[in-house]
Amino acid sequence: GDVRGESFAIAALVTSYYYEWDDFRPLDRWLPELDRLLDEGRTQGLDRESELRARAAQLVVVLFRGPDGEAIRRCAARLDALVDEEPDVNVRMMAASILLNTYNWLFMTPAADALVVRTQPVIAVDEVGPLMQLWWRTNLSFWHYIAGRYAEARAAIAQARAVAERYGLEAYLVEIDHARANALIHEGRPA
Repeated sequence: GDVRGESFAIAALVTSYYYEWDDFRPLDRWLPELDRLLDEGRTQGLDRESELRARAAQLVVVLFRGPDGEAIRRCAARLDALVDEEPDVNVRMMAASILLNTYNWLFMTPAADALVVRTQPVIAVDEVGPLMQLWWRTNLSFWHYIAGRYAEARAAIAQARAVAERYGLEAYLVEIDHARANALIHEGRPA
């Protein structure tokens, strides 16, 4: 079969659920498919971008639907090893955003810190699309908030909100407001 085509198709399907940010239960069906696709013997048929997309999708599924924390860490480590070499800035930002979200959820602060240092220059590139800007800045806000940098968290989320409003991505305002409220509440300010 066409493993590259399979990886793109499964990755697109899984990330569509990630960006919808609603019901992740339908992803249960795709974990065995991703495991099969990313089996050691089959990854040799994948180019770097195809593997990166598939690993990002796999991380979404194991984070939201997988029971095994060790599987999440293994998947995150492999994605982290791939992300910096991706030349397409939107694909790189997609993977980095999913990875930062994972690191935030698992409180993997050193890994998150290193990822942010490596990725922040990329977000400034004009070619980064609005959805990738929005998700990165939302996850960046949570990263700041977890570290107690509330002013920086509010600034990142204000940037995410500006992107959402400018490009008609109002569906994401709920998550943006959630990030802002977390920072304000933990800072001791009224939301």
